[in-house]
Amino acid sequence: MRAKRLTIKERKEIFQALVLLQDQGLMSNSESVHQIAQKFKIDDSQVEQIVEEGIDKDWLDEVVTAA
Repeated sequence: MRAKRLTIKERKEIFQALVLLQDQGLMSNSESVHQIAQKFKIDDSQVEQIVEEGIDKDWLDEVVTAA
């Protein structure tokens, strides 16, 4: 499956959703990645790419302030 083209805003939304889900501690990291991928209708690998981008660009600071 080809990666879906996403705007920065959409990628940040996915990153934030994943971080908040993982902070709940109710499932493993791989399970949370898969759940977010299903929710946003993208591949798990694309979620992983978004995670790398979010870490590289310090999006975590935005998640903490937004939460």
